[in-house]
Amino acid sequence: MSLKFLSKSYSISAIALLYLVGLFNLVVFNFPVLAYIVNQSSDFWPVGFKLLLLISALLFSLTFILFALLAIIHRMILKISIILIFIANSIALYFMSTYQVILDKSMMGNIINTRMSEAGELFTVSLLFYVIVLGVLPALILLKLRINKCSFLGYVKHSLMHLIVTAIVAYLFSSTWLWIDEHAKKLGGKILPWSYIANTARFIKEQNKKNIEYKELPPIEVISEAKQFVVLVIGETARSHNFSLYGYQRNTNPRLSMLPIIPLDNATSCSTYTTASLECILAHEEETSIWGEQFEPLPTYLSRQGVNVTWITNNWGEPKITVNSYIEAQELRDGCTHNECEYDGVLLDGIKTSMAEMVNDKVFVVLHQKGSHGPLYSQRYPQKFTNFQPECNSVDLTACSDEELVNSYDNSILYTDHFLAELINILENIKDYESTLIYISDHGESLGEGGVYLHGTPKSMAPEYQYQIPFLVWSSTKKTLNSTIKNYTQANVFHTVLGALGLSSEVYKDQMDVYQNVKKSID
Repeated sequence: MSLKFLSKSYSISAIALLYLVGLFNLVVFNFPVLAYIVNQSSDFWPVGFKLLLLISALLFSLTFILFALLAIIHRMILKISIILIFIANSIALYFMSTYQVILDKSMMGNIINTRMSEAGELFTVSLLFYVIVLGVLPALILLKLRINKCSFLGYVKHSLMHLIVTAIVAYLFSSTWLWIDEHAKKLGGKILPWSYIANTARFIKEQNKKNIEYKELPPIEVISEAKQFVVLVIGETARSHNFSLYGYQRNTNPRLSMLPIIPLDNATSCSTYTTASLECILAHEEETSIWGEQFEPLPTYLSRQGVNVTWITNNWGEPKITVNSYIEAQELRDGCTHNECEYDGVLLDGIKTSMAEMVNDKVFVVLHQKGSHGPLYSQRYPQKFTNFQPECNSVDLTACSDEELVNSYDNSILYTDHFLAELINILENIKDYESTLIYISDHGESLGEGGVYLHGTPKSMAPEYQYQIPFLVWSSTKKTLNSTIKNYTQANVFHTVLGALGLSSEVYKDQMDVYQNVKKSID
């Protein structure tokens, strides 16, 4: 584009602009949708061809009608809307093409709840290229265009024509409806701009339903008078496939393998993104953690019932909680002097502080790790844990080889192994208290398998790497595992914590406690 071109103004009819925008949106921004249809159609002719025509007609009509409505309001609103949507589309297309993300309701919630410090790690030269070429340059061209007015009836006539054509195509190709229904979730998360617009609205609507006061859970009964110190470590983005405790060929758990820590098999997360998984981990029932009546989460419940509860975090995303002490990692870093201050190791300083201030017989501490949060896995561990080389130091994961990517991720797991081993060493030295450690990750991670990266894919279609997670338990006293449990989930945590603290209530389920029922052993 020359400066001479930008110095001139050009005119275009509103209808012509709508056709150009609709075509550009279909061919460029919805290319992943069209490619998906071709790739998923076992018989392109005639089934795949019919699907392409039907989806193309539908997408073009929806886009045309959207912008026609905006043009009816005002041509300047139309111009501004096109610019904003093109820029948003260019960003969405980058992440869809690079990381194979699906912009469903869950992913939009993940994006909305991402902190700026984490979002900054995703900015790359490639992203800038997408935004400039597909967003900024079309915006500059559009700014130089003078949109000629069209009559209201003109907009209506063209919109009705597209609706009629689409309806005819849908009727003639009704044999493809079952295929569309089968692939609706993925299609709905790929179509631009509708995927992020509609799913953002759905997420906000769901969140608004949650802005209610928690319902209190029933009173707690003390079953064991013994002093109990229970630590729940919530990992981040750790998948069990890369833990040598679960059979991974690399020794990513050299320290934990020498300790009496128990890996629980077949453990899965409730979700593939942090906020929903945290709600599930802290809820007394998996279903009510996300849907239905909202009950107080575990930390609030225990604190209200007299347990000393401390939440220490190097992360974010927990539901609204009320605890005795809430400590962020940055507070601890201000007085930190060792070489792990910028990593999860700083959380151990917080637990030492909690130990020094213990006055209750029942103490519950949550440590929320940064863990293996991507895409910059190499920034989750100190240099001395760079055992597997070469590393991937780019946020553009496709720019790294498979070996580099896995090496960096495995190094982050190696550091978690160190972190948990150091924590066990601390717990072993607590006097007068029985100590229990529960470690569970919020979700897993895709490392390029099948061309998919990161996490957040709807669980119904997510690869197992995103929801098969490590679930580890350790106790300073000999405890017997509950042999009736064959498959573990995050829903086990609530009941296991109550049991480990020697507590019970009407909502406590012994069949969900990973350890043998405390009440039963006393009886």
